[in-house]
Amino acid sequence: MNDANQPLTLITGTADALLEFEVFSARLGGLSKTRIDELEKTDPNFPKRIAIGQIRANGRPARVAWLESEVSAYVRDLVAKARSRDTQQPA
Repeated sequence: MNDANQPLTLITGTADALLEFEVFSARLGGLSKTRIDELEKTDPNFPKRIAIGQIRANGRPARVAWLESEVSAYVRDLVAKARSRDTQQPA
């Protein structure tokens, strides 16, 4: 969020909030950094991180964030898949 606590307006022209790690992790049930790294490598639908800080000497960004809309869409998809499995199982 910017200083006025409003969603950032991104290059695409859409308003969307950027979630830093603590909020991002909490939205996904408290995933660890290690598990997030694993999912980024193995799940093509997992939200992509965005560099929001300066690039360090090692080539990695000082800060990263994720788009709230992508995180919400990912969680909705997980819930839909879980509910679909639940309805397919015999009672």
